[in-house]
Amino acid sequence: MNIAKCINKFYERYPLAEFKSDTERAEALGYFMAGCELISNNYEFLEYEAEADEGDDE
Repeated sequence: MNIAKCINKFYERYPLAEFKSDTERAEALGYFMAGCELISNNYEFLEYEAEADEGDDE
C-alpha cells in the first residue's frame, strides 16, 4: 500500500474546503486509509504484532 498515493487520492476526492475542522478531516482520512488498507490486502486488515514489553499483561 502506497500511503502517499492514498492520501493524495483522498484530497483529490475531498478538498480541504469540504471539512469544517481539522478533527473532521482527520477522522475522514482515517476511515479512508482503513478502506485503502482493506482494498490493498484483499479485504483483510493488516495484522500488527504487539510488542512484548507493552506492560498490559499483569
